[in-house]
Amino acid sequence: MLNTPKLALTVILSLLVKGIHQMRISPLLIALCCASVLPASAARKATEPPVLVKKVLPPQPVASPGVLIEPTRVEMVVDPEGRPFALEASIGLSDAMVTALSKWRFKPGLQNNRRVAYAMAFLIPVAWALTPERERALAQTWVQSGLLIRAFDLARTWDVRKIEKLKKGLRIKSQRADIAHGVPLLHALLSGSPQEIQQAREDHLLWMVKNAPEADILGTPAALVGKSGEPFGDSELRQQIAREWLKQVSASPANFDVLDHALNFLQFGDPRQAAVLAASTRGWPKAALWLGHEYGLRGLGVTGLNPASGQPTVPDGRIPSTPSAVDARLTLLNGQNTKVVLAGLAAVIGTKQVLARSGDVPAGLDEFCSKLLQHARQLYPKTSLSCDLAIPLFYSDPFRTSPATGVVTAKLIRKVPPRYPTDARYRRIQGTVKLSAFIDRQGHVKDLEFLSGPLVFYRATVDAVKHWEYRPTSVKGKPIEVQTTVTVNYEMRE
Repeated sequence: MLNTPKLALTVILSLLVKGIHQMRISPLLIALCCASVLPASAARKATEPPVLVKKVLPPQPVASPGVLIEPTRVEMVVDPEGRPFALEASIGLSDAMVTALSKWRFKPGLQNNRRVAYAMAFLIPVAWALTPERERALAQTWVQSGLLIRAFDLARTWDVRKIEKLKKGLRIKSQRADIAHGVPLLHALLSGSPQEIQQAREDHLLWMVKNAPEADILGTPAALVGKSGEPFGDSELRQQIAREWLKQVSASPANFDVLDHALNFLQFGDPRQAAVLAASTRGWPKAALWLGHEYGLRGLGVTGLNPASGQPTVPDGRIPSTPSAVDARLTLLNGQNTKVVLAGLAAVIGTKQVLARSGDVPAGLDEFCSKLLQHARQLYPKTSLSCDLAIPLFYSDPFRTSPATGVVTAKLIRKVPPRYPTDARYRRIQGTVKLSAFIDRQGHVKDLEFLSGPLVFYRATVDAVKHWEYRPTSVKGKPIEVQTTVTVNYEMRE
């Protein structure tokens, strides 16, 4: 059985199927359910996991230059009758894949000879077609959550009363940490002296890594510590934080949010360790993105990002000929993993765009970019990426740490309410479904894929969301397409 908080909560939903559906779930009941579903070692001896007796898979597509096939981590909750109840995937699942997984059947799991709900995880190959939107999504950008944008605003104004008021209204620990520790850290970066910045890093950044590794701010350049001699660099603090991140990853190997934030720091704090972690992770779609990103920046000699602005720090003159930089460039130029190569190319192009604004493009970068683009076209002839600065990869700074000027985010203007499934209503099942979607330049929803939630709500959610309409995201008045996550809650009302 998986000892993961997310699955434990999902298992609680599956217990509704078993017969506690007439009860309102209180925090105490949640704790009791978690205790029963995740037993002590003595109780595990009496537990028999479900046995798969029927496996249905959708037709497997043939790999091609425009189709990537990735091993994807899927977490499944099986109900006491041996039927899939809920899914959570590390990458969006197609309708065919969800339909196939929903038809799996198991010999029910047992605990002390009683049928029980059971959570399990496995890897399954998932194919997804490259599109211009998905190709651009391979670029590593610092897109902020709404809460983090508010944290930046509070840091600039430094209103202690507003900080305390907002903190009291937050129930999630990592969100409270973003406000209580992230805002002082950001305030120091934006307006503090070198001494204040260093103190804030020791007091707030280190605390967050130890106590709230999922906090949003830890996925931004504000959570970086460079090498000695670089902006905000301190070798001893860097080593200390690197050790703490490795402890967090070791303690929660299946928590991809923690891994993502650890790699954000280790890409410069300990780049070789970052590459090892990303390469050894299976079932996480961002692993290839991080590998390509790390190779691309290391190949250009980028040794850090300014934590306050996100601007890359590069040596003057030309791209370096150190063994590490040469090895990174050769790895990309000879790589056969399309996703890694495209992510590396996106990192190179994005860095070039940023440096070109100040006229600091080092010699050798254009040549490397052209060679890497040529190799990428061998793997994926239809690539939309280009080393030509006249064809922008990003509509805003790829290393931004705050909303770009003139950016207006998408706004829902037509919402079709989903139908509450009869079966779910009868059994009084409640839950949340998350879908991955693209919002095109006309504000239409397309490419819906399933991320997580009870399967009983899947079809009703898709049927409703595909008719939603948005005022599209725009930059300086021009609409752009964006990838987003759509969340739909199902709650019974008395």
